[in-house]
Amino acid sequence: MIPHFFLKKFIYKIFYSNVALILAPSQEMILDLQDFLGLKRINSKVIPNFVDSVRIDKKMEQNLDNAGLNLKFDRPIFVSIGHLEGYKGFNYSIKAFSRAHQKTPSYYWILGKGSQEDALRNLAEELGVSDSVRFLGFQDNPYWFLKKANIFILSSQFEGFPNALLEAMYCGLPSVVTKCNQQVQDMILEGKCGLLASVDHVDELADAMTQLLSNGPMRERMGQNSKEFSRHYDYPKIVQQYEETFMSFVKR
Repeated sequence: MIPHFFLKKFIYKIFYSNVALILAPSQEMILDLQDFLGLKRINSKVIPNFVDSVRIDKKMEQNLDNAGLNLKFDRPIFVSIGHLEGYKGFNYSIKAFSRAHQKTPSYYWILGKGSQEDALRNLAEELGVSDSVRFLGFQDNPYWFLKKANIFILSSQFEGFPNALLEAMYCGLPSVVTKCNQQVQDMILEGKCGLLASVDHVDELADAMTQLLSNGPMRERMGQNSKEFSRHYDYPKIVQQYEETFMSFVKR
C-alpha cells in the first residue's frame, strides 16, 4: 500500500504540472509548492491578498464598550493576532515584551486561540507579566482592538501572506515583525512602516519593541506610512489584477 503522503504528493504533482497558471499571494508560497512537488519551475503569478477598507472602517467604528474584558488604556499597547501555535512565535514575543515592559510599562493584547494557550499563559506568569499580557481569544471584530492599540507584533517563524499585518497597517499601526519571509520585509520597509527582527530572536524583538515604545514621533510617522502603504492592497486594485489575469487567458 502506498503511504498517504506519497500518494497525495503524486496526485498533486500530476495536477499542478498540467495547470495553465498558479496564482498565489506570495512568492514564498510558490517556492514552497515547487519544493514540495520536486519541480524546478511552475507557471505562476503572485497576486497579493487584499484589504477590505470599507468593511474595516465600519468595524472600527463599532462601539464594543471594552467588549466586557476590563481592558486598561493607561499605557502603550502592543497587539498580536494569530493562532496560538508554535510557528507563530508567541513564546518569543512574550519574552521580548517582558524585557520592553521593564523599561516602559505597557500592555500586550493577544487575539486568537490555539493549542499553546496554556503554555503561553504559564510563560507570562513565570516572567511576571501575567497582569499585563491579556489573552483575549478569538474576536469577531479584531479591528476595534487594532484601533485601540499602538504597536502591532508579528513574531512568526514563517508566513504565507500575513493578512493580520496588512490589516494592522491599514489601521495605522507601526509594526515589529520577524523576517519570516521576503513578502513581510517588503511590506514593512525597514525604518518606514516598522522595525524588523530575526526569527526566534528575543533580543532583537525586545530592542525593536523598546525603540518604538520610547519614541512617540517615530510610532506616529510609521503608522501614517503603514496606512498609506496598505492602500496598494485595496480591494478594487487586487480585483483588477485578477480580472486582467483572467482576461489574458480568455483572449488567447
